[in-house]
Amino acid sequence: MKFSHKVFFSTLLIIALIFGVGNTMLLNSVFRSAMEREERVTLDENQMLRFSFGTAAASAVATAESYGMMDALSDGTIRRIGWTLESSNNCCIRISDAERGTLYLSKSFQSSRDLIGSLEENGRSWMYFFQDGRYYMQSACCVEVGQRQFYLENLRDITATIQKRNRYLMFYQLMTLVLMAFSAVAMLLLSVYLTRPMHKLSVVSRRIAGGDYQLRCTVTSRDEIGALTEDFNAMADSLETKIHQLEDASKRQEDFIASFAHELKTPLTSIIGYSDMLRSQTLLPEQQFKAANYIHSEGKRLESLSHKLLELIVYRRETYTPAAFEAQPWLSAIAAVLEPSFWDSGISLMLSAGPGVIWGEADLLESLVVNLCDNARKASPAGSVVSLIGTAEEGGYRICVRDHGSGIAPEELLRVTEPFYMVDKSRARAQNGAGLGLALCAAVAQVHGTALEFTSALGKGTTVSLLLKEGGR
Repeated sequence: MKFSHKVFFSTLLIIALIFGVGNTMLLNSVFRSAMEREERVTLDENQMLRFSFGTAAASAVATAESYGMMDALSDGTIRRIGWTLESSNNCCIRISDAERGTLYLSKSFQSSRDLIGSLEENGRSWMYFFQDGRYYMQSACCVEVGQRQFYLENLRDITATIQKRNRYLMFYQLMTLVLMAFSAVAMLLLSVYLTRPMHKLSVVSRRIAGGDYQLRCTVTSRDEIGALTEDFNAMADSLETKIHQLEDASKRQEDFIASFAHELKTPLTSIIGYSDMLRSQTLLPEQQFKAANYIHSEGKRLESLSHKLLELIVYRRETYTPAAFEAQPWLSAIAAVLEPSFWDSGISLMLSAGPGVIWGEADLLESLVVNLCDNARKASPAGSVVSLIGTAEEGGYRICVRDHGSGIAPEELLRVTEPFYMVDKSRARAQNGAGLGLALCAAVAQVHGTALEFTSALGKGTTVSLLLKEGGR
């Protein structure tokens, strides 16, 4: 069942219960008040008849005694008193003697119910009953006059009250049906309106599942459904970002495999070609030395490539224990190690290291600085200067390597730390590069909770820096 149908039927059921219970309580209250009123009128009428009967009987006794009559309350006298009471009060009565014999009975007194047996001494009793399509209320009381005891009963027709209650009941039932019909239409429209955003969410979610990741829902309200829509859009944004990241990761992996296969192809081709030459031909000693030298150099290149790949994997997976060490002597030692290679390339390495403390793993950071300086040397023309700068800053120590070489284009800066990515492939291969140096540097920086920062301009050079935070924070 749809949610809108659940809202519709549940709300309709609640409305029906409210109307039903409310109308029932109202009708019962009105009917109870009407019946209590009828009960009071019947009992008051019985009390009035009792008083009138007693007065009339006492008067008859007094009159009979004044004339010396012996039987003052004969059956005929009681019948005359009964007729007088019926005529003057326009009521329906029955008068019985102590043996319950009927002395007077109104023609319209149709009840055969016996209330006399339930009377207490000097008390009254009453009852409701239905007979011949009519509703009646009957009451009875006991009257003692002289030495005789009489029972006085009155009967009241309350059919009009019951019929009025039935008419009200039918009216309320009809009114309830009409209101329920209007409520059903209103609730159907309202449930469809309220659940329409959820239907749109469902449609959008299915389209996103189908690959339309840019699709979003429009927020049309500020209630819970609006908040749900905002959360859904935020989830869709996160999902789209994750999918793009996975696509980029997959593409980088494919590029990595393609680059790795390409890097292996050239040295393997050389090794296979020269080894086949040695195996299948008779060569002069110089030719043999040249072929063996090619095989050796390409083998060393493969060895270097495997070592760098292993380092990259280890850096990303291993955990290290950092320690604090002085920056100035550490950078001076690195510059002393690099100076011969810079001297051979005709490039000057200028060191500017300020005092400070570095928190990290010294060997890994040395590998990072050496790789950065080596990349700067390879990108710099002869006669230029590469700067290795160390400065203490608030919250850490910054290491910066600056060259004045060819620079890097802005669109390539985002990819320079990818494995096997080379800005100038011909120059990199000529210098036995494989595009893994900056990837290793980025991995070391990540281990230390920081990242490489690049600033470059074509024809002006490149600056690479990283901030090593105090305590590894």
